[in-house]
Amino acid sequence: MWGGPVGAIPAWTAANDRPIKRAASTYIRPAETGCCGAYPRSADPESRDSGFDALHRPGMTTSDGAKCPQQALLCRLLRVASPPPVVYFLPMTAAQQAREQTTSVASAHDKILIVDFGSQVTQLIARRVREEGVYSEIVPFQKAETAFKQMKPKAVILSGGPESVHEEGSPRAPQLIFDSGVPVLGICYGQMTMAAQLGGEVEGGQLFDDTWSMGERHQVWMSHGDRITKMPPGFVVAGVSPNAPFAVIQDEKRRYYGLMFHPEVVHTPDGAKLIRNFVRKVAGLTGDWTMRAFREEAIEKIRAQVGKAKVICGLSGGVDSAVAAVLIHEAIGDQLTCVFVDHGLLRLKEAETVVDLFRHHYNIPLVHVDASKQFLGELAGVSDPELKRKTIGRLFIDVFEAEAKKIGGAEFLAQGTLYPDVIEARR
Repeated sequence: MWGGPVGAIPAWTAANDRPIKRAASTYIRPAETGCCGAYPRSADPESRDSGFDALHRPGMTTSDGAKCPQQALLCRLLRVASPPPVVYFLPMTAAQQAREQTTSVASAHDKILIVDFGSQVTQLIARRVREEGVYSEIVPFQKAETAFKQMKPKAVILSGGPESVHEEGSPRAPQLIFDSGVPVLGICYGQMTMAAQLGGEVEGGQLFDDTWSMGERHQVWMSHGDRITKMPPGFVVAGVSPNAPFAVIQDEKRRYYGLMFHPEVVHTPDGAKLIRNFVRKVAGLTGDWTMRAFREEAIEKIRAQVGKAKVICGLSGGVDSAVAAVLIHEAIGDQLTCVFVDHGLLRLKEAETVVDLFRHHYNIPLVHVDASKQFLGELAGVSDPELKRKTIGRLFIDVFEAEAKKIGGAEFLAQGTLYPDVIEARR
């Protein structure tokens, strides 16, 4: 969901069927999060037979659960050029390529790679990791090997997913991860594929330190579509439930852990503490990734990438593009110009509020385009939601391109969006 009814530059190719050619881009990521509203209404989406289960294991005092995650933000700078109205993103020159190849804002920090197998709550894993002050990135399983080589993470988490390891062609984690020697935590489907790829006493380990004790029973959010029936070599059982004899498995020597339940959701009391133990005690990460660090490093990165060039930011009136604009303006000042396309779909007087805030409070150069008659005119009589979406996206691009041509001279397009859109774009 974009930050407003239209959002900052809708998904150019997939959403609007426009033949846009993308150039190299830089992602600047603060804390990725999910949202409690993203939870399935009744059961875990990864299994037809799932829900709450009593895990018998080696908890701690039941917590109230984590706070409702807040939607996070992402800035993306994309190289653009003014002329052609359709082919908006053009190849970069060698000099521009060199400017792009600056150090990532996360390069100085410990990192955890989260391999996404399709769970609807994967982003909550990233949130729990970020709550521990550790940078994490979510990458689809198809691109996990490349991401692992580039990121050089200190640990890996394998997410849940809707597939069954018994199905032909079901996804797998790159063998490189298991050969690397880094700690691995498999959650739900991640546990299943780890067990399948690596190859049957109950004892404690660091994952449960100061959290759960031997013999206790605790509520967790668990799936029961598949279950392990034979332990991989080197693993021992660390937790069981009535329906899952291997609900928790671990190989302490190699620092591999598998959970059949979801520790990332608030439905699992103390689940966040288990992730904390994996991040801090098992992986040994100190937790130096903060929003203060992100802000400072992102500003430095933007300045290095943009240089003396001009930037145009598509402003929708929503949170995502607004935060992107303020952050970029703090980095490069009046080299940034925002184009606010007023489509008439905001709340009463909200457009005036946006203009006043950016012009008089943040002092950001702003072009306000009142295109409400054009938008509302073309939407009149349209009832199909998908057609509405494409109409809004098409008009937004048309209006934005026309204004961008008038400004001229910009080398970058700044786009604010949510991390889910980045994840989807990587698939």
